[in-house]
Amino acid sequence: MIYVDSLFNATPRTEQAKRHGNTWCHLMVDGDLEELHEFAASIGLKRSWFQRSIIPHYDLTPGKREQALKSGAVEKSTRDLHELRKSWMKRWNGGNPDWEESL
Repeated sequence: MIYVDSLFNATPRTEQAKRHGNTWCHLMVDGDLEELHEFAASIGLKRSWFQRSIIPHYDLTPGKREQALKSGAVEKSTRDLHELRKSWMKRWNGGNPDWEESL
């Protein structure tokens, strides 16, 4: 399943990010990363924008967040995201960093 979290304010770190403002959220998946990449492409995100971290994700602007929700992404609470983070940590610590294999 594809998820988005709540919008938050962050200081953009790259010139590209600075052009899009400082309000963001994340697009994430609880399963296969290929599902995440396909969904991201369907709403106009480039694969090169994928970020490998504890929770592999794409950053979304407010407009892309709305598009993701209209396309079927599910809004997740902070508490639920903690569970998703723990799940990804187990996968990573278990020697199965899916995002490395799927690039």
